[in-house]
Amino acid sequence: IPYLALTVGADALQHLANSPLITSIAEDRRAQPSLSSSNDLIGAPLAWAEGYDGSGQAVAVLDTGVDKAHPWFIAGGSKVVSEACYSTTSLVQNTTSLCPGGVASSTAAGSGLHCDPSITGCDHGTHVAGIVAGNDGSGPDFGAARGADVIAIQVFSQLDSPADCGLLSNPCVTSFSGDVI
Repeated sequence: IPYLALTVGADALQHLANSPLITSIAEDRRAQPSLSSSNDLIGAPLAWAEGYDGSGQAVAVLDTGVDKAHPWFIAGGSKVVSEACYSTTSLVQNTTSLCPGGVASSTAAGSGLHCDPSITGCDHGTHVAGIVAGNDGSGPDFGAARGADVIAIQVFSQLDSPADCGLLSNPCVTSFSGDVI
């Protein structure tokens, strides 16, 4: 989809809103990581019983990155087959990019690695990737698509505001819809 993320003042926003070249404007909102599903909830055991395990597929996990050295992603070779990072540094939003070198985006090797575990929430992406495609080779617990590979896409930024982190320890992670898109 064609889109552009901008930080603009009220006058510029009004100008864009009045432009016939602009089809829509949406606020770039932040979101904290969350998880509300499990294998049983989605019926994974039924799929496994029918012989489906995700083999031959790759699943994109857009989250806080993946620890590709975790035992669930190295049995039989690395399950992480591609990586990317999209993250925002914004003085206004009190955020810092978590991409390698602090850049806004990267598709270089290592770009999809999990962020620093000392930042609250950085373990979330590895946890989600494990639920999706984790496979330690011995079980009995596996990810829903244990035969699938993983495309690790880190889309979170470090949030440096105790007020914005709320009940979470500071610093914490947040994502912008523009980074996810």
